This record gives sequence, structure tokens and C-alpha cells, in this order.
Amino acid sequence: MPGSGRVYVIGVDSTKVHIAAVIPDPATEKTTEVGVAGSLGSGYTEPESGADKLKRRVKEVEDNFTTLYAPVLKETGIHYEVAVLLTPSKTKAIGEVLVSYAEKVHASAIVMGKSDRSALQELFIGSVAKVILKSATVPVIIIN
Repeated sequence: MPGSGRVYVIGVDSTKVHIAAVIPDPATEKTTEVGVAGSLGSGYTEPESGADKLKRRVKEVEDNFTTLYAPVLKETGIHYEVAVLLTPSKTKAIGEVLVSYAEKVHASAIVMGKSDRSALQELFIGSVAKVILKSATVPVIIIN
């Protein structure tokens, strides 16, 4: 899901799957918004507000899910729910939000993909997978 965050599958049981997309909360992002000139100097575009940015990101997640995942799940008859989780853009916070969500929905497992980072990046940046592995109370399946 380009630009909208990572997607994690949090299985509940054999009858339903919860799919969670994690996106940064615009209210916690430390960015400086600046307006930009419109195309070919035709005008000025106001900076995107936090609420507008959030709406846009949630719509991106929904559109990508509808295009990429929903057809496969519907075809196989798997019942599902989709959640967009907001988090500060920090690795530990993302992992904590996912574990909390898994507990909330009484998940039987968490399934996720491993990102392709170098060992040095993992050392300094951390890993959402590591946070989840350390704090989850259910099995964690990591697909490489």
C-alpha cells in the first residue's frame, strides 16, 4: 500500500480475519507544511490540514484494500474486517498498537511480512516484528 502504511493480518479464528493497516497520525507528525504553487503557476494550493491528510490516507488504504485484497478474500469465502490504526510514526509504537489491537479482537495469531532492512538498519532503527514478538501473547507468523 504505497504511501499509506504497512498492512498486517491479524487472524481471529477460522471464520474471520482482521486486517489492520497502520498509518502515522498526522497530529503527531513533525512536519512543516508549506503551500505550493499550482500547476504552471496558475495559483496557490493551501497546505493540507491534519484532518484532510488523515482522510486522504484512510481513503488510500480503503482503495488499495478494495483493489488488492478484497477480491481474493471474497473469492475464497473468507470473512474479514478492516481497521485503519493510527500511531505515532515510531517502530515501538506501531508494534504496541498492533499488539493492543490483536488483544482487543481476541486474535489467535498475528501474521506479518518482514521488511528488507540491513542488519545495521535493524540495530539502529529497530523492527516492528521484534516489538510484536516480544510483547504479543499470541503466536506471531513472520513471512520473509
